[in-house]
Amino acid sequence: MLHRILDEPVLVVLLTVGLGAGLGSIQVRGFSFGPAAALFVGLAAGAVDASVSATSGLGQLRELGLILFTYTVGLAAGPTFFSSLRRGGIRASAVTVVLVGVAAALCAGAGAVLGLPAAERAGLFAGATTNTPALQAAASSATDGDPVVAYSLTYPLAVASMLAAVTLILGRRLPLPARLEPPAPEPVEDLVNWTVAVTRSGLPVLAELRVSHPDLTFSRVERDGVVTVATAELSLAAGDNLVVVGPRPAVAAFCAEMGHRSDRSLPEERSGVDFRRVVLSNRELAGRRLADLDLIGGYGVVASRVRRGDIDLAAHDDMVLLLGDRVRVVGPRESVARAARLLGDSERSLAELDAFGFAIGLVAGLLAGLVAVPLPGSGQFSLGAGGGTLVAGLALGTLARTGPVTWQLPHAANLVLRQLGILIFLACAGLGSASTFADSVGTRHGLVLMAAGGVVASTFSALVVLGLQLTLGRDTVEAAGLFSGVQTQPAALSYAAGRIGGDDRVHVAYTTVFPAAMIAKILVVQFLI
Repeated sequence: MLHRILDEPVLVVLLTVGLGAGLGSIQVRGFSFGPAAALFVGLAAGAVDASVSATSGLGQLRELGLILFTYTVGLAAGPTFFSSLRRGGIRASAVTVVLVGVAAALCAGAGAVLGLPAAERAGLFAGATTNTPALQAAASSATDGDPVVAYSLTYPLAVASMLAAVTLILGRRLPLPARLEPPAPEPVEDLVNWTVAVTRSGLPVLAELRVSHPDLTFSRVERDGVVTVATAELSLAAGDNLVVVGPRPAVAAFCAEMGHRSDRSLPEERSGVDFRRVVLSNRELAGRRLADLDLIGGYGVVASRVRRGDIDLAAHDDMVLLLGDRVRVVGPRESVARAARLLGDSERSLAELDAFGFAIGLVAGLLAGLVAVPLPGSGQFSLGAGGGTLVAGLALGTLARTGPVTWQLPHAANLVLRQLGILIFLACAGLGSASTFADSVGTRHGLVLMAAGGVVASTFSALVVLGLQLTLGRDTVEAAGLFSGVQTQPAALSYAAGRIGGDDRVHVAYTTVFPAAMIAKILVVQFLI
């Protein structure tokens, strides 16, 4: 029966994914492996039957899982990736390259002390930094020896050290000394809507107030007992009641500047002006700015806020809309209905992916990963499947759409594909290394490699945490994403995202440094051969 199962690669991988997901959901004092448990289940399978690594099709399934994960991460982070570069991403990438060089120096030093051949030094580096493309580059460059053994013995210990480091960064349930205790993550500020009683006169039009108060949105105004939509050309006057939406501190400051908070709640009075959350399912509008829809001019409604995932955002003209966004529109009831028809408001449509755009995007990423750049001498490097699809996802996610083709995915669909991809990738990585791991783990040389790998991986993780803190000083959420990106480790990213409740800042930080880390590792490992 076991041999019959091993003849079915999809069955083997799904069984590993299921057992890994079950194991990863178990928490001990707040700690769990999450999706990374699929890797360890795959390795454990090698202890039961070493032939599991010979299951046909594992390589193809592993690559499929990898590209699903990296492409969807790129799509999700694309809209904010380039703006993050302008806010310090170039500096973060430079720090990343330096840290990768430090890791290579650690592996070279360990190899010199232990007398390891060049191939094992390269495998040690690829395993300690958990970078499969670097392993492939080392295997292609090695003329004597095999880097796979050192990689497979080091990889699990490296992943474990990274998960521990992410726990340290996030400061959850660890007895840290006070001076090492990381600051608490910045909470996501909930939006509030206050009715502000205006007491000042001679105020500019609302369009100008939006410029001077960019965090705020104005939805409706009551003047002389009549409630209307807050249009851009409206000038406030003393005695008006204005509904203001935004983060509490910004709304409170505006309220103190313009008058005082009213005891009335205009949003609850829906006789003249109504509101409704409308899901954006119209693919023709995905990737467009909110101002391009001209909701107030064409439909007589105002967008007051946008709910993306589990986060409410104050609507503004330059906001780029994504499929699955829930836009709160305010206006007369019949106008709200017309705006809903424009936006789509169809949950069923969101479940229907633009398969053409999704497939072509993946093809573009795979082709980009195949491009080989020659190095001085006889070497060359390429981004590989993971790096190529990540870059393609970033670019296409920023474009969002090209003519009739929609590159972006609905938020929920993106999360499902991302989770499925990482689980398949980790399960296949564990299964593929199971045989080599089982053969080497009990030998003296294998124990030496494991010890060296554990020391190098733990030291590198500590240096990355320290280096990021000293040079960049980001908050804990971004630091966890940067750490996972420097390590090019999807398991660490998934673990961090799970611990913080899916805050997308961790993915944005991850993609800020991931390309630089990937390219640097592929380059550096070839100098260890």
